[in-house]
Amino acid sequence: MILLVFFLMVLIQFIFSYLNISVDVIFIFVFWVNYRNNDIISLIYSFFAGLYMDFYYQFPFGVCSLAMTILSGIIANIKYKMDIEIIVSRFVSFITMNYIFNLLLFIFSLIVSSQNYFNLKFLYLPFINFFFFEIFKIAFEKVYNKKYSELL
Repeated sequence: MILLVFFLMVLIQFIFSYLNISVDVIFIFVFWVNYRNNDIISLIYSFFAGLYMDFYYQFPFGVCSLAMTILSGIIANIKYKMDIEIIVSRFVSFITMNYIFNLLLFIFSLIVSSQNYFNLKFLYLPFINFFFFEIFKIAFEKVYNKKYSELL
C-alpha cells in the first residue's frame, strides 16, 4: 500500500509540474503518511520521498532527504499529542511543519553549498499547500478507509 502511495505521489507531482501548478505534493503526501502510519514506515517513506526530492529539485544532494527525515521525526513526536481530525489543529500543524521544513531546507542548503535558495514562495506556499492537502485528504480517506474496511 505504501509503495502505491509513493508512486501516486510521483505521478501527481509530475502532473502538477507539467501544468505548472506550484504545489508541494511531496510534502502533502509525507504529512499525510506520517499521521496515518506507524513511525518506522513514516520515517522510511519520508526518507525516500526526500531522496526523490533530491533528484527533482535543485537543492544540494542529500539536503531534502535529511530535512524530510528530521521532519518525520518531529511529526512522530507530536502526532499523538494533536488530534488531526480537527481542522484547526490540522491547519496549525500543517502550516508549522511546512515552515519548519522550508527553514530546514534553507539552513541545510546554505551550510552545504553556501547558496541562498530562498524565494517569496516560502511565505505563501504553505497556505496553498494546506488547501490542496484538504482536497487530497478527502480523496485519500475515502480510498484508504474503503481499502481497509474491505480487509476487515
